[in-house]
Amino acid sequence: MQPLIVLVSVLASVSSLAAPVETAPTAEYQNIIRGYGHEDGFSQNAVTALLQGQDGYLWLGTFGGLVRFDGEKFTTLRATHGNPVRLDPKDRGGPGSDRIVVLREDAKGRIWIGTQDGGLSLYDHGRFQQLRICGGTCQVIALSSQVAGTLWATTDAGVFRIDTDTLRATLIEDKTAGIYTRVAVGNDAHAYVNGVGKRMGRIAGEGIVPVPLPQGISSTWQMVELGGNIWMMTNKGLYRFDPLRSSWTPKSVEVDASLVESQDGTLWVSTKSGRLLHTDLSGELQPFSGLPPMSVNAVWRDRNGTLWLGSGGKGLWSAQLSKAILRGNTDDHSVFGAGGRAVVGDGMGGTWLGFACGGVRHRLEDGTYETPRTSIVKKEECVVSLLRDAEGNLWLGTAHAGLQRIAGGVAETIPSSSNFANLQIWQSDDGDYWLAADGHTFKVQRTNAGVFALSQPVKVLEGLTVKKMIDARKGGVWFVGDYGVVRLDKDRIVERWTPEQGLSSRFARSLYEDSRGVLWIGTYGAGLNRIENGRITHYDESNGLFDDTVSCILADGTGQMWLGGNRGISVLPSASQQGEKFESVPFAVSSGSVSFELNGGTQSACHQDEKGHLWFALVRGFAEIDPAKLVEVSALTPRVHIERVTSAGLKHDPLKTVVLDTSAQLLEIEYTAINLTNPDQLSFRYRMSGVDSKWTNAGSTRNIIFQDVPWGEHVFEVQARNRGGSWSPSATVRISRPIPWYQRQWLWPLIALLALLTVMWRTREYQSSSRHNDRLGRITGRGMRG
Repeated sequence: MQPLIVLVSVLASVSSLAAPVETAPTAEYQNIIRGYGHEDGFSQNAVTALLQGQDGYLWLGTFGGLVRFDGEKFTTLRATHGNPVRLDPKDRGGPGSDRIVVLREDAKGRIWIGTQDGGLSLYDHGRFQQLRICGGTCQVIALSSQVAGTLWATTDAGVFRIDTDTLRATLIEDKTAGIYTRVAVGNDAHAYVNGVGKRMGRIAGEGIVPVPLPQGISSTWQMVELGGNIWMMTNKGLYRFDPLRSSWTPKSVEVDASLVESQDGTLWVSTKSGRLLHTDLSGELQPFSGLPPMSVNAVWRDRNGTLWLGSGGKGLWSAQLSKAILRGNTDDHSVFGAGGRAVVGDGMGGTWLGFACGGVRHRLEDGTYETPRTSIVKKEECVVSLLRDAEGNLWLGTAHAGLQRIAGGVAETIPSSSNFANLQIWQSDDGDYWLAADGHTFKVQRTNAGVFALSQPVKVLEGLTVKKMIDARKGGVWFVGDYGVVRLDKDRIVERWTPEQGLSSRFARSLYEDSRGVLWIGTYGAGLNRIENGRITHYDESNGLFDDTVSCILADGTGQMWLGGNRGISVLPSASQQGEKFESVPFAVSSGSVSFELNGGTQSACHQDEKGHLWFALVRGFAEIDPAKLVEVSALTPRVHIERVTSAGLKHDPLKTVVLDTSAQLLEIEYTAINLTNPDQLSFRYRMSGVDSKWTNAGSTRNIIFQDVPWGEHVFEVQARNRGGSWSPSATVRISRPIPWYQRQWLWPLIALLALLTVMWRTREYQSSSRHNDRLGRITGRGMRG
């Protein structure tokens, strides 16, 4: 059988009702923007620096400490008290100051932390080290990327060259007034510096050599490195400097703009007016859409492609490209026209889109739009369902104008005896037209006069509010509605699936019958039902389903099933469609200002077009998905960390063997895994040698408490996986609970042996003494008788 709702498209006869071509709305993969604030556990308004470390965490520099983010929680690592130079250099308490200015990571995964008033710190896999550069009290303004074991730092005490192996810092001599504020490494492997009131210089040996500037440029200040080129703001605007060619290229940009450092090869510019610009594929600056006006201090693109932005006063933001193209109404003046309601094909590679009180729009194959003339379909009409019939005519079920048929540019209203509101129109394979409306189901028949009229209601279907009608493989038609699912064949119900037959709910919304005859029934709020050979298997959120509401089911060409519901659009991989193992994976879900909630419960709420693209009617517009671009529905294998180990109120270093006191009764281990944008998709499992060799599923729980750890040596392991993905390598911590002397296995046998020996010795002594007394008595007795 063809995939569910393989709807055909409208033929040329229908396009004759179209008006001139409209300007198409922007069709793109929209940025899904999300801001993080107090409700997310992030209390800082300004972010000064960003990076994603090799450990997977997102690290944020703020003026309230160094912040670590795993996607689930923000953890602030604050400065140690006192002069950091006088502290133990391997103290792991925190950075030299809470006022973080710049962050860099070296090849060893160590994070270099430049502070405003506490010098330079190093975070080395869980431990902080305060470097003695400039006495540990200077302001670190900028850090370069690492090149050949060298890091360059500009400070208010001068420019330093730092050997990343020995951590030795060398001051670069410069006798000119002022301080250098920026440093960048060019494609010639030299470091370049500049600053307000300072000319641009190149570091050569132990000194700084001036760099010739183009005519008219007297000063440079901001500077970032991108792909070996150096971008600078000058008194004449933005320039790109190529060190190898010593060439300067001007770029037009808004006055008073700020350059933003980024590792993604894109130039980012934050303007005074609050706009964010970025270079496109051609190298030209374009506005970045979706953000509210703000100044941006830092940009970082993580390993999954999400863009993170640290603002100067509005906290942290993320921008993630939607996996589906969002298409809205072309009529911006339609107040109620945003909601998608119905979608069908036009037979020529295009689609008809029906909006909730926004009329219909015809999207042609080339992406342009046509709108039906107002005299035929009003632009404010509330569309409920659409059908393109076998003859290429367009049918509309509407809330106000009733059932309409449009052929040859002429609209015909099908009369009815009642003012039905919820009209679901459909045509079966045998050519019959069916109309379901407000608990009644009719056939739409052509009279001898050549007009269409409704039949008497189908008696056996009375009372069933039909949401979906589909041809059945065994013959007849499936009717899906608020009393389950029935199969009608020759005016008789020959098969029924309701809660009495084991269906999870009477509120059925969708149905798909696969090539093997397996029936899939989606419900509103009660999950998905799989029926094979009369046996029903229920799936909901407790056993693998992403969303308990399944209002649409579409199958792509690879055998994957796409499910639309209240939480968005998810995918059921074909490998999971067999047997009891089941796990659907979220694909496009609501986030920030973008909603992928399906506007379901209608006959034509989803559709597969001639190109194999999948369309879903949403509460705002439509989602178009190209399954061919879906390489893998599961995310990367997450990185797992053990963050905290405590017992009896004492904190233990998880990087070392945790030695428990003999009296310790409780051991708590906190762990996490990195998923910066969808932490709710993570699940965990753990085990501890000597306690249980089998894995214990922890779900989304990120800590475990052991009531009484057995004596001896143990290894605690924890793994994580993203929904639909594989288990990660283990994060481990060694646990040692030494056996007290009174619990040693050899002790009590030894005591028993000593007691036995003592008893034997005492018995022998007693027996020896008794024999001696008897002998003495006999001797004494004979002497007396003599």
